[in-house]
Amino acid sequence: MNIKHFNPKTTSMMDIFDYLGKSPDMVVRLQGNEQTLTYERVNDERGFMKAVRVQETGETIPLPY
Repeated sequence: MNIKHFNPKTTSMMDIFDYLGKSPDMVVRLQGNEQTLTYERVNDERGFMKAVRVQETGETIPLPY
């Protein structure tokens, strides 16, 4: 698993969706002063991205489109 670090102050959820949609073998890590969140891609049964999961909390965020 490859990790890409992003600045949490300048990164939106749409940036995360876009990056993981184009790079399926990567995870995105936002590391702030108080917490670190790691986002991973969630695929459907055909292999298409359908959501993003936050590894630390287990929360799944569906794609907005």
